[in-house]
Amino acid sequence: MVSIVVIVGVGIYFFFELGARPSVKEDIVPFRINAGESFSTIADNLQKKDLIRNTFIFRVRARMLNAEQKVQAGDFSLRRNMTVDEVLEGLSKARLNNRDVTIIEGLRLEQIANTYAQKGWDKNKFIAAVTQEDWQFGFLNDKPPGASVEGFLFPDTYKIPASFDEKQIVEMMLTRFGDQYNATLRQKARDGPGIYKVVTVASIVEREAAKEDERPVIASVFYNRLVKNMPLQTDPTVQWARDTRDAQKDSSFSKWWQVPSKEDLLIDSPYNTYKVNGLPPGPICNPGLAALQAATEPFSTDYLYFVATGDRDRSHAFAKTFEEHQANIKKYQGG
Repeated sequence: MVSIVVIVGVGIYFFFELGARPSVKEDIVPFRINAGESFSTIADNLQKKDLIRNTFIFRVRARMLNAEQKVQAGDFSLRRNMTVDEVLEGLSKARLNNRDVTIIEGLRLEQIANTYAQKGWDKNKFIAAVTQEDWQFGFLNDKPPGASVEGFLFPDTYKIPASFDEKQIVEMMLTRFGDQYNATLRQKARDGPGIYKVVTVASIVEREAAKEDERPVIASVFYNRLVKNMPLQTDPTVQWARDTRDAQKDSSFSKWWQVPSKEDLLIDSPYNTYKVNGLPPGPICNPGLAALQAATEPFSTDYLYFVATGDRDRSHAFAKTFEEHQANIKKYQGG
């Protein structure tokens, strides 16, 4: 008899705990779940804001509904008269203030930082997270000491909880790089020049090539020139050197990637591949998967030169000799 009374009593207790609270005001309460928070912490925080009455009942009900795995980081608007089930549904399905951010291929760090700033994050904090944090990912093992992770910020469309800070965003982008630039490609890069150098080549390919089928050809030109100890003589590296210089003089600088002048080709910088042989010290932008694949698996060619044809598709004419290259320049550029 006693056990029956206990069971009934527990059932009634659960019924009232799980139900709505008519006496409680229907005011909207902002609630945040930070990345990595345990479900127990979430329950404690809900109770502190008077959004639930009993954390034990809340956790039991969440387990019954298999709701723990559905709760994600983010900012939410909840009501104090919600039932436990409504709270769980709100945390799993009604996430608010997630921000969709699209990062296109070939952007510099500063351009990516500006994109996030437009969505409400701090530009300088983002840049600091990229340039100053000691990121521990296997694909960064051959990154030179002190170098930033520019080049590894994978271009994609991200759905980011508003609660994420700038460091968490960088971590998300680096994680996406590791997911997309997969183990097979990474091993091929390691068997060749190394991941960091491959990403550097990919960043140049990204800025030079517009056509998908030309990327591995352009990559082959750069590798062929490196083997012959010829300067790469590629405009995007000059653009990077010039824009970095100008941005240091003017914090509001925004004219990235303008066509270089003859004077620009004389800039004294390790990134100016018209004056310095070999690769620049690091990536000049953040390449997408197609450019990364091209730099990892370039075509086998004898080409040493290419020139833009001026066509709408932004294609190039390739040459094996300087004489052929000069003929192409005359044909396509009238030079």
